[in-house]
Amino acid sequence: MILELRFNMLPPALNEQIDLACSDWRASAAVKKLWTNKVADLTQTVNFSFDDKVWLEYHWYLKTFARDSDNVSAASKYILDGLVDAGIIRNDNLAVIQSPVSHYYYRAKAVDGEEESVTSSQTNSLVFKSSESIPIPDNSDSLYLYQIMRIEGCRHLDSKLIVARIEDESNRKVVIYDLLNSNYKDSLMELFDLDYDEDKLVGKAFSSQKSNPRNAVCEFVDFYRPQLEFKSSHEEFSSFNLETCAGCRNFHGANKIVKQFVIRNS
Repeated sequence: MILELRFNMLPPALNEQIDLACSDWRASAAVKKLWTNKVADLTQTVNFSFDDKVWLEYHWYLKTFARDSDNVSAASKYILDGLVDAGIIRNDNLAVIQSPVSHYYYRAKAVDGEEESVTSSQTNSLVFKSSESIPIPDNSDSLYLYQIMRIEGCRHLDSKLIVARIEDESNRKVVIYDLLNSNYKDSLMELFDLDYDEDKLVGKAFSSQKSNPRNAVCEFVDFYRPQLEFKSSHEEFSSFNLETCAGCRNFHGANKIVKQFVIRNS
């Protein structure tokens, strides 16, 4: 038996997985759940499962070949976890997954479709909606996962940075977004220690209870603004490392020792 699954988005690659784990464990868990649900949705009509050994082929369609092959292939973890959770395969260990596991890489072509859609079909399509175009109450008790994305193949958003979250509908994924303005770009690059290279913002994630993307990124930056201001005014805090504790990453010096300080209102 052969089972073929097609996704219209690339799962987080290795670098994105590391960034998610370092930035917010809730964001990392939310992305894993998102992709588990994607696989479950695609396998709803599958009336069989693989009870024994399986051989896998991955066909990756990429807009750029600048990524490392092992970075891209690591995205398969989300797919395997989803197949296990959906009951399609009984495990993803080496007793079940057989060699060779083949990975093929292709250059993706931009798809002409609806003005705000990156697929030409209504089924399992990905549709982009500006937060200004739909009513969004900002008093939700839910926790939303936001990611910074650069979209290609969508005329209004081509090559622009956006902050967005994804909502599942019955036959499509809706990306609710706002454009990322230059002030927030600069603050986020400083927060994530990216040497002011905005391309490295792509894939960065954070969580918020704000359902409006613009309000969510504003809240996120404002929360860290006092730490950024303190760090910029004290030379010993000019260098920090994202791989340290996320809660302390803006407070330690080059020697990776967290220094205690107190801010008092006078």
